[in-house]
Amino acid sequence: MNELKEKADHTFNEVKYSHINWGIHMLPTIKQVADEFNLQRKSQELPPVKLSIDSEKNVDKTAKKSAPTGDKIEFYYDAQPIDVPDNVPGSQKIVELTEEKARLVFTQSLSGATKAELHLPHSKISHPAKASYMVNSWKNPGLIAKDEILALLNLTTELNAYCSSINYPNPIGYKLLAKLEAKDAILSQGKCRILTWFNYYTRDAKAGGRFYNA
Repeated sequence: MNELKEKADHTFNEVKYSHINWGIHMLPTIKQVADEFNLQRKSQELPPVKLSIDSEKNVDKTAKKSAPTGDKIEFYYDAQPIDVPDNVPGSQKIVELTEEKARLVFTQSLSGATKAELHLPHSKISHPAKASYMVNSWKNPGLIAKDEILALLNLTTELNAYCSSINYPNPIGYKLLAKLEAKDAILSQGKCRILTWFNYYTRDAKAGGRFYNA
């Protein structure tokens, strides 16, 4: 009985410290990355990435809860008009359409574990066969480094550049999506890491159309 109680106490403490680390490490790190990333984008005259944190949008609700609860952080861009060249057949019909850009989402579960997912660009003329891919996970958010977050933000930017309604399919975009598929298969489906990456490196880029439905 004492051994079971010790295990239960240990598990409770791990969960508690994971939620503490979300607040004292993850949130400040996320905000620092957002500021630095947007300074870089401003210097390049690019639109800023926006930041949404569920727990800070619902301060009054969460303040009343004493038990640990999950949280969600979202990096996102405003929807953008689809830039259709005039020489594209039927361009006049889709000139007023907008596209939802790629989003990077971090979520913490009740257990304290944290995962990162990337949501693909989509519009009325092009939507992904799979809406999002799990790209990383951590048992404790205190383990998440600033460079890891920045790398995922840069990957989000690449998705917007190469997987938009107008640009995809293309070889670079296909490779990006195949890489996301491989990571997701390993992290969320428990697929064999060696076989999954072997399949990724030996794929034919001509199969890229399967990731999106027109």
